[in-house]
Amino acid sequence: MFQEAGASARWGSVRPALKATVKAMDKAKILVVDDDARLRFILNTQLSAAGYEVCEAADGHAGVVAAREWLPDVIVMDVNMPKMDGRAATRLLKESPRTMHIPVLMLTGNSASQDLVAGLDAGAEDYIRKPFGTGELLARIRSAH
Repeated sequence: MFQEAGASARWGSVRPALKATVKAMDKAKILVVDDDARLRFILNTQLSAAGYEVCEAADGHAGVVAAREWLPDVIVMDVNMPKMDGRAATRLLKESPRTMHIPVLMLTGNSASQDLVAGLDAGAEDYIRKPFGTGELLARIRSAH
């Protein structure tokens, strides 16, 4: 009986720390790639409030570099950006064994069917059309992850 009480006391003090560690490990990492600093701020705020860990990049090239180093769980990437557009960045990420498994959600203000097809052909898993609501963004991220 003494051993059971001792084991209970020990595990009782470890459980909260273990739960905190598991919760931190479960926190999904989202990379936001967009040249619009205001939109990056909004996305960072929304995703952080939803419990995600967020990293940002301001163009496609920086997004590829960040994805290779940080290995996010999901990438939310704008289509039209300087230096390297979202489709080219997605193609590079999908060609690399290190990043090919990371789902890419493309952000676009274009509603033309050929733009959507081009992004999907580049390897994107889904499209989010601007403007979008927080609920839609979070649902698509959950679906991709």
